[in-house]
Amino acid sequence: MEHDVPIITKQELNRYFISDQDFEKAIAFLKEAETQRHDTLAYEAFLTCAVIYYYRPFSKNEKSDKAEATRRLSIDDFADLTEADKEVHQRCKDIRNTAIAHAEYSHYPTKLHEDTKVFFSSRYDILREESIFWKNLCSLAQKLKYQCTNLRADYANRDMIFRPETNQ
Repeated sequence: MEHDVPIITKQELNRYFISDQDFEKAIAFLKEAETQRHDTLAYEAFLTCAVIYYYRPFSKNEKSDKAEATRRLSIDDFADLTEADKEVHQRCKDIRNTAIAHAEYSHYPTKLHEDTKVFFSSRYDILREESIFWKNLCSLAQKLKYQCTNLRADYANRDMIFRPETNQ
């Protein structure tokens, strides 16, 4: 079954290329995390980096309207995603935006005990995320990377097909 090649601009092409590399890096961090003991700082660091790199294509990147790449991608730009994929994406977004890149109170609550005047706090702990989440995130990143790669190839092939001939 043939499908139409999506028409994208060079700026979109550049964002897909950058995103392909970000998804690849997220996958590498997740795979490296699995080689670490799960109670180590290294394991935590690899998971944190995986979230950052996975979500970077979906966050605002370019500041200028004249940039060589579009500002961001949307999860809706990708085909064949399941509801489970979209839930993993949303969870990654929430972790990145409320616990890693920013520190919302809901993830870092504090309390002053009125009688003792002692402060209590708790912190978000990425290690509390279920291991299935990390497997699903890796699978989703692989799926999105594959689509980015194919989209770039389709764009290049289309460009070759429609490029005017030159007499040289």
